[in-house]
Amino acid sequence: MAELPLNINACLGYSGSPLVYGGDGKYLSINGNIVSSFHVDLTRGEASRHFPCKGFGPDMLIAHPSFHFYAYSERGERAAVHVCSMEDGKEAVHMPNVGSIGLDCMSFSQDGESMATISSIPDHTVSIWNWGEDGVDLQVTGVSPQEFSSCHFNPKNSDQLALLGNGQLFLCNVVNSEQGALELEFLRFDPPNPDVEFAAFTWDASGRLFSTTSEGSLWQLDVSLYTLSGEPCFFTDNPWSSSSLLSFDRSLVVCTGDARVLWFDADSLSKLYEVRIPLSSSHSLVSACMCSDSQRGDIVLSSSDGSVFLLEMLSDLPQTFEMSEAEVKDADVVFGEMQRDKLHSLKRIMLSHVGRVVGLSFSPLLSHSLVSAGEDGKLIFWDCRKKCASAVQDVGRPLSCVEHHPSYSLLAIGDEGGSVQLLDVSAFPKMKSRAVFKLFHSKVVSLRFSDKGKSLAVMAEGSSHVYLLKVEESSAEVRGYVETGAASSARGNLLWVREEQLIVAAELDHLLRIENFSERSEEELQLAADLSTIRTEIACGQVARVGGKFAASSSRSKKVLLFELEGSWGSAGAEEVSSLPPAQPSLTFGAHDKVVLHIAGGGDAGLLASGGEGGKIVLRSGDDLLTVHALRAFSAWQGGCSSMCLSSPAGLLACASCNGTVLLLASSLLLEEDASGPPTRFTMGKKLYDLLGEEVEAGEVRTFEEVRLLSIQEMNNALNAVKKNEMRDRIRQIKAQLDFLLEKNSGAPELERIAREEIVIDAELRKRIIADGDARVEDTKRSISEENVSKEEERRRIKEVAWDSMETHGMKIHAFTTDVSVPNYPILKVEEERKRRIDRIRTMREIELKTLARQQQEFGASKSFVQFDSYSLSFDLKSREGGDKTGDKTGDKPSDPESLKSSAVLDNTDESWRAQQDDPLIYHRLNVTTRERKTAQIYMLESFITSVKTKFNALFDEFLKKKSATLGRMEEKQTRILEILKELKQPDAKEALGLHDEEQPNKLLEVSDREISAPKWVSPAEQKAKEEEARKQREASAGDANVERALNMMMGGTLAGVNAISKLEQVMTKPANLEVGENEELTEEQQQKLKEWEAQYKAFLAEQDAYAKSLEGEAKKLRSEIVEESKKFDDQLQELTDVKMRTEYKLIELELYKVKLIQAIAQEEDDILARQSLVLGLEELKYRHELAEKAVGEYLEEVQTFELRVDAVRQEGANLEKGLRKELQEHAADKETIDQAMKAFKKRGKLDDILQGFSADLIQRLDNLVAEARSQDEVVQEHVTQLENMQSELKRLEWAKTQIEESIAAAEEEMKKLLQRMAQAEYDLDLTVGMKQGQVEVEQSTFITDYSDAELVERSVMSMLNEAIKSRGGDKIAVLNEIKEFRKGIHLLQWDNQRLELQEEDCLQKTKDLQLLRVTKSLQRFIKGSSGESQTAKETSGLEKMIAYQSQIHQQRIEERSKAVEALDAQRGTTEQENAELDEVGSCSCWKLLTLMLAGHLCTRELRCGATATVRATGKAQRFRVELTSSRDRQLWAGGQRKPIRNQH
Repeated sequence: MAELPLNINACLGYSGSPLVYGGDGKYLSINGNIVSSFHVDLTRGEASRHFPCKGFGPDMLIAHPSFHFYAYSERGERAAVHVCSMEDGKEAVHMPNVGSIGLDCMSFSQDGESMATISSIPDHTVSIWNWGEDGVDLQVTGVSPQEFSSCHFNPKNSDQLALLGNGQLFLCNVVNSEQGALELEFLRFDPPNPDVEFAAFTWDASGRLFSTTSEGSLWQLDVSLYTLSGEPCFFTDNPWSSSSLLSFDRSLVVCTGDARVLWFDADSLSKLYEVRIPLSSSHSLVSACMCSDSQRGDIVLSSSDGSVFLLEMLSDLPQTFEMSEAEVKDADVVFGEMQRDKLHSLKRIMLSHVGRVVGLSFSPLLSHSLVSAGEDGKLIFWDCRKKCASAVQDVGRPLSCVEHHPSYSLLAIGDEGGSVQLLDVSAFPKMKSRAVFKLFHSKVVSLRFSDKGKSLAVMAEGSSHVYLLKVEESSAEVRGYVETGAASSARGNLLWVREEQLIVAAELDHLLRIENFSERSEEELQLAADLSTIRTEIACGQVARVGGKFAASSSRSKKVLLFELEGSWGSAGAEEVSSLPPAQPSLTFGAHDKVVLHIAGGGDAGLLASGGEGGKIVLRSGDDLLTVHALRAFSAWQGGCSSMCLSSPAGLLACASCNGTVLLLASSLLLEEDASGPPTRFTMGKKLYDLLGEEVEAGEVRTFEEVRLLSIQEMNNALNAVKKNEMRDRIRQIKAQLDFLLEKNSGAPELERIAREEIVIDAELRKRIIADGDARVEDTKRSISEENVSKEEERRRIKEVAWDSMETHGMKIHAFTTDVSVPNYPILKVEEERKRRIDRIRTMREIELKTLARQQQEFGASKSFVQFDSYSLSFDLKSREGGDKTGDKTGDKPSDPESLKSSAVLDNTDESWRAQQDDPLIYHRLNVTTRERKTAQIYMLESFITSVKTKFNALFDEFLKKKSATLGRMEEKQTRILEILKELKQPDAKEALGLHDEEQPNKLLEVSDREISAPKWVSPAEQKAKEEEARKQREASAGDANVERALNMMMGGTLAGVNAISKLEQVMTKPANLEVGENEELTEEQQQKLKEWEAQYKAFLAEQDAYAKSLEGEAKKLRSEIVEESKKFDDQLQELTDVKMRTEYKLIELELYKVKLIQAIAQEEDDILARQSLVLGLEELKYRHELAEKAVGEYLEEVQTFELRVDAVRQEGANLEKGLRKELQEHAADKETIDQAMKAFKKRGKLDDILQGFSADLIQRLDNLVAEARSQDEVVQEHVTQLENMQSELKRLEWAKTQIEESIAAAEEEMKKLLQRMAQAEYDLDLTVGMKQGQVEVEQSTFITDYSDAELVERSVMSMLNEAIKSRGGDKIAVLNEIKEFRKGIHLLQWDNQRLELQEEDCLQKTKDLQLLRVTKSLQRFIKGSSGESQTAKETSGLEKMIAYQSQIHQQRIEERSKAVEALDAQRGTTEQENAELDEVGSCSCWKLLTLMLAGHLCTRELRCGATATVRATGKAQRFRVELTSSRDRQLWAGGQRKPIRNQH
């Protein structure tokens, strides 16, 4: 019987498959075995389209770049790829046998002309196809190196694509083999480090490749070098967070698993913008798709909670990083905007189930309303007209089934915990919980309302009970359960036949019918009922009513059986059922290719639907259900159909899949999509409330029956509480008697005492406890032993890799008093293979040198490069200048360039240069030009680096020995100090002396007791041995007590006797005969002896005091010697630090040189590969160009030939018109008639009305001409259309030819640049130059200084410039000194003039005073000379005393001034030294200014300021002030400048 197709009315939800952009805002996704196309803009009201796929289910989906086609891969044996039209889903191209089982990935090229497919196991074949609308052609194929999950073509090169799989990224190139055939080349990108994997990748429009890694970093990859390029940008702190990478315009978009979307600049990889998607911590983003033709790059995102978001960009990205601060409006909104800011808007456009949809139910009250229940705990109400969700409620626990009440606004749901909940949906879309019943501990597999809705039957997995609930409009209660006698499986089902008749299908070999239920008693829940069975040939687990019959199916069979409702039902006993013969069904259907999972009946409508594991949906209708509509709606690889429901009045079939989608199917298109507008904005319910508004908590742990039994048990416990208390009292009495007897037994004599082990009340329990303890002990021992073996193996491997592989282990010498420490260089052991390779290279180098020497003897010496570069690779640890033996020894002294050149000529041969090197076989760096020499130089550099490290390590070992010797001397001194402190009875202040742990590398492998935090476990045997040893020591010590007492009495406690006691411990006792009693007196002799003893005692005390002071002095001296020893070693260690710094600098220089050589070799190899690739590409392009030229020429001839044919066809039409005119003229028609007939003929109309009166034969012939003209017009139109198509094809061929020519030109230009770069690389050498600090005149950058525009200047030139600058500076200083002396003379003359003027004024004033003086008697006497001599004598005496006093004061002041002069002399010496240093600085500044002046980069003002800055004067003695009073003086002071300047100090 032929099957009619089922129509897809709607696809509800999203399956979670990767979204594919289909152009014009439409997106494609795979829903089961259907490709759905939907528009993200819900306001457009554009209907979604759904296209069935061929086969058992597609694997993946891609869209053609033109957005006219999409392609999907069919999974299964001999997998095929189908290319279908985007408009109607019709297949355009069929590609069979693409893979043995399926495909891992596939992709179209950017131009749409190529397609790549990668098959899965077992072949893993990579195929490149030339794709077109007319068909496909295999271009090249190859075996992939591993499995891949994604692949994409380079937008700029269709012969190159990137592949990603298992965390590894490959580049696949289409190349020509040696035989000339095309083949695939696979090149792997190395990750940043071995622990990192590649996560996602993308190409940008310019052909650059970018990738994200598992450590949360974004990289750009160099597709020519197959390496990472530049520095990464890190975007997440979660190292293993999944990520998606998209490209749009000049930006990159990273969508992370932790619900963040980040934008990066593609050129600098700098972060520009970040948006956080409001998801809970338990959910993440799973896929992202870019709207490539949008204005700013809108993105559609899907998450693990079944949501689809639209991230719409409202404006351009910022130039610097901005974090979106948009507040979430409503995180639970199902349709509508969730958050928004100035740059973006986030909308949820779809919400669906996650995982299996376990139940479907059409509402009998709400038109076109469907509810679905999922394992994710969500209830979703679907509007079948708008084809979207109308309400969503999150129940919070996994659901298993759902059912609508036939009359009330009630909804019953069952969950996996065994609970049944009734929801009130009268206030839809809000829901309230009516009641919750915990009936089972296992999953509820089926619940069904009776036809009138008075009863609800519930069945659970693994239970033999069928519960009945009494349901009314405002209440519900448990009626009881019926015992079926056999546990139901996970596929069980219930079917109400009448109000009190129920059929149970538990997937057994029979069906059970229950009827005539009785009411339960107060004590029991079980209901009495009549049971009858019918034996079936299959284990039926699904039943459905179809008219007056019912259908049954099994999840173990492909059949669907149809039975009469009132069939031959028999007894329900087990023995009776097994003896019954299988009932014969009235009809048997077998339209499924796999087992049937679900069936649904249409009641009295005569419809039957079935869904199989293979994904096929079958709908039967009509008489005897002979009309069959079928569709493979779901993928057989995803579990097929998970649930189904049939709407009888509408004939609409709803079926669900295992990936969260729901399909609405029918034999015809029953529902037209409601175009009234987008879905209503509403919020998903997260909590359920009861009718009183209180939140409904999680389901009960105990079932309804257990709660009932528990309440009965509690009642019984309360009734039996008295008996329990009496029993407890009796047990206490027995316990007290037992304790008394045990205490009495413990105090009994040993012969009468019973061992405690023999007093066992429950011997079996004791044995079991001991056995369990022994078993746990053995398990613990075994686990500890296994852990120890594992750790020991791990230790062995670590030691083998990190310790035994080292020839020299890492150490570090520490100073005694400072924080200075110097490490050595760890050196790896050289492998034998590497040794042989190095020996072979050195042997070849010796042969080369001998060959060169022989050639020089025969042909003469060639010009050496040493005269151009005297760089030396030798190194001396003792040299302060870094160790270059051939370095410049003149320091900063100026030298004549000619003398330098002459000295270089004296010793410029390669032999002399090699003789000065530590390794005479090493190449001069200007001779390292070929790849072979670079390789040999690298190996010899590595050997030289190892030798430098070995030299330093030898010096390091010497210092370590010095430190050991120093520690030995310090320990001896410290030991003596401890002896002194002990003798002085002072507290010990011992400082720990010894080598540091880092100075003893072998201590790394030793574990000390202080490193073990856990206490050591002592076994009983060890504890017993310790106690025995302690007992022996006590016995031995008891025997030695008498010996020690005798030693103390006779020899002072030491075998050496009293003389061995320290002087400070010796005691001088007074003789007994000198002791005086109370009433006794000493004799004179005793008094004399007492005086002598006291004198001796004083001498004894003085001697002890002197001895103590000598000991203290000795200890102080020893401490100072220890400090001196440590300081001396620290000073020596500082020298080692300097050597370490110089060695480190040299090693860094050598390592940099080696890296440059390696980089040069790698660049050369990459250039060679690039050249080969370009050559092959050019050959291929030229070959394609020849084919294109040939095709264009041939096709042009065809077009021209066809144009002639079109002209001939048009001429035939013109001949028909001439024939018509001729016929009319022959039959004497008038001109007006002929004109009207011709007009009608041109319009191809009828001529009957025009040719009235003519013969019927003529009219027939003319009608035949018109008919022939019409057919001729059709032929002409066909030819014209074909000609236009041919011309379009000719233009396309010419465009393709032009594209090939442009590609050839671009490839030739690239080849030209590559050859130029390779030619330059043959002569260019990348050399390193070491510069001392102060000799670099380039402005330093914060990070890396750019020296591209810098120039190197010979030191001799600098020396000559410095001498010239110093000479000119000296001349200028001399001129300034002359100016200073001249001004000094001027000021001296001015001072003399002023002094003479003052003297003159003073003389005039004295003359006036004498003239105005009054003459008195005393004055007269004085004038006459007869004044009193006594007065004069007194004045003279006073003046002499004054002179003497002033002389004394003067002498004191002279001494003070002498001291001041000495201080000034000392200050002058210091100042002169400072001036000398400043002169040197000034000379350097003048040199720099002169250099800049020669370069033309300094203005006159800067030169004047710089020259003035060279004259620096410090100190009071060198300060002077110059005042310029005239313009002439100012000009003189300005040094010949024309412009006067201001007064300066």
